[in-house]
Amino acid sequence: MKAYLFLFFSIFFCLQAHAQDDLLIQLTIAKEDTNKVLLLDKISDSWTLKNPDSTFKYARLGLELAKNLKFTKGIGLHKINLGHAAWEAGDYPTALKFAYDLLEYNNMYGYSEYLFFNSYRDLGLPGSIKMD
Repeated sequence: MKAYLFLFFSIFFCLQAHAQDDLLIQLTIAKEDTNKVLLLDKISDSWTLKNPDSTFKYARLGLELAKNLKFTKGIGLHKINLGHAAWEAGDYPTALKFAYDLLEYNNMYGYSEYLFFNSYRDLGLPGSIKMD
């Protein structure tokens, strides 16, 4: 049984590493548009648990591009990633700052349910989301 679990997790991690490599290859040819912002979101999110420094790197790039493009959803997504990376790195005050910033951002620009939920979850606040 242990051998099967080891085999399963080995395959899982190899496939995940391959997926990250594919995303990084796509990044090299991506145009400076909202699709690149979303690609940077996927890349930064994929590193959160393994290497928060890489999450910071790609989330900052994505946040800067999203701001330049005035892509509000992309700004929110990268604020989530920055907060998660800070949390995983053990920098809890910074993580809470990003969560509060995201909550304020949601209130200013008309939040999406996903961004709103992440704000409340990251702050540890109870919240309910009405799904249509």
